[in-house]
Amino acid sequence: MNKQFNVLVLYDPAWTHIPTVREFLRGLQRYSRHHIVFAPARRDAGSNAVAWLDDFDVVVLHFSVQLFSDWPFSALADQLRSFSGLKAAFLQDEYERTEATRQALESLQIRLVFTCVPEVEREKFYPQHRFSHVTFAGVLTGYVPLDFERHQHLALPLSERPVEIGYRGRRLAYWYGSLAMEKWWIGRDVDALCHERGVVCDIGWSEDDRLYDDDWYRFLGRCVATLGCESGANLIDEHGEVRRAVENHLESRPDADFEDVHAACLQKFDHCTRMNQISPRMFEAIAMRTALILYEGEYSRVIEPGRHYFSLKKDYSNFDDAVRFIRDSASVRAMTDRAFTDIVASGRYGYEALAAAFDSAVASLASSRGRQSKAKQWPLTSAYADESQRFILLDGEVGENRRAVAEARAGLPSGELLHTDTCFVPLQRRDSFLRALRLRQSAANGEYTARLPLCQIVDLQLGMDAPGATPVNGRVVLLFRGRQTYSQTIVLQPGAPTTIAESVLADEIRVAFERGAMALAPSVRGKVRRITGVHSLIPPERAATRVAKRLWHTLPLSLRLSPWGMRAKALARAARARWRPAPDAEKMQSLLRRR
Repeated sequence: MNKQFNVLVLYDPAWTHIPTVREFLRGLQRYSRHHIVFAPARRDAGSNAVAWLDDFDVVVLHFSVQLFSDWPFSALADQLRSFSGLKAAFLQDEYERTEATRQALESLQIRLVFTCVPEVEREKFYPQHRFSHVTFAGVLTGYVPLDFERHQHLALPLSERPVEIGYRGRRLAYWYGSLAMEKWWIGRDVDALCHERGVVCDIGWSEDDRLYDDDWYRFLGRCVATLGCESGANLIDEHGEVRRAVENHLESRPDADFEDVHAACLQKFDHCTRMNQISPRMFEAIAMRTALILYEGEYSRVIEPGRHYFSLKKDYSNFDDAVRFIRDSASVRAMTDRAFTDIVASGRYGYEALAAAFDSAVASLASSRGRQSKAKQWPLTSAYADESQRFILLDGEVGENRRAVAEARAGLPSGELLHTDTCFVPLQRRDSFLRALRLRQSAANGEYTARLPLCQIVDLQLGMDAPGATPVNGRVVLLFRGRQTYSQTIVLQPGAPTTIAESVLADEIRVAFERGAMALAPSVRGKVRRITGVHSLIPPERAATRVAKRLWHTLPLSLRLSPWGMRAKALARAARARWRPAPDAEKMQSLLRRR
């Protein structure tokens, strides 16, 4: 049960702008005992998008790779079908095009599914006669946020919070049914009640009102309480027919409200199942010690009414009681402290719990298939450091010198890998690194460009210092070795940086603006947050021989004549005979020296 497996997690980077998606991926890697490697699974990826697939013991599909889309027909999915190891999938939004998801699970031969469907409802989604060979494990849609402590300085003392009730929701499409509409109803109705009763509120439900990252935590830290309801949809749209029916109805009657649409299209589908889930937003509010005023519900049996939240009736008959509650500082403080202790401090609902459940399921199923872990054979890397350089070594290449291996393992704090065109590249995390970009304007085409030491961009921020200026439309392009790896249209707001959350390998950033916006170009600024530095761009076996050559020349004569020294010399000679110097590696080493 303590075996360590090599696990490849395929995800769609188009969804990493959502904080909970990023945290899910990072939390799994941080707390899993298995060796987690990520690779993007874009629909347009070629057949060689992921090399060395058979070198992994387990391949996991993250829920951002939507199985009900056309992804199962991609070249990468064809490559995955031939994979002989354990295949697993995390699923969400399972009420949407459910039959397409079922067929994808069967076609890809998924054997382990982490689902948000409650166990009592699972037969409706995954019938036993079709999925008897599949192991299902229940998970939540989100967990206690990672490193929530770094946001707690944004939380004002309870007596200083200026907003009594705050809320940010959204009005979802009608085809998700009445449960999804509650996100809008609670905001709309409580906003009207607050204005009637003189309650200080800050409530919004449009897309323009949405808040992310620090802005969201700062908002929570200003509110005594926040609203909420259960997430999900209590219907099953097997083939997309519910969505098509609603779209056709709205096309013929654009002014139809939800009640009209429900009567015409949803009545026989809505409430055919019970998918009510706790929202990740509730974990975030609890972490910020903001009280919860929630519609009556079960909330995945994680939180209890009266103990962790104030239960608001859906007819609002006890809204005055809710107002008295939030104005009683002692009651609010007692409830938020209980919620924090039971939900956050207990660790039962953190990503540690998710990783533990994942590790247990993977270890038992991968072992039962008789597939041996290749954690020792697969080229996991270590690092050897001298005065100025950091080199990559294969485990076992210097097995005779245990001290050198121990020093090498201590020198590489992270085993995180990225895939390039030729090999997996070992990376070192620099989570606290913040680099300001010097965007220079090109005289030829007016584009802004910035060169970077080769890095993995996790968060890229762009903004402009032009108070009173109008928003500027543009496009950001990231390049690696002159090839485009990422592109996104952006709108720069004066004084409000635009964040592009993407995990992609890049060494150049280009920003182009629409015509007429060049006057604002000199005021554009940027920051790259959390740069991950690359140690080497050469395959591990080539790196081992190059390092052996370097080490042999630095050894004293007595060690050069030892068995280990002679082995290093032989490896060095093999390196000179078989390989020329790798230009990418030489370039990277010079960059590291300058840094």
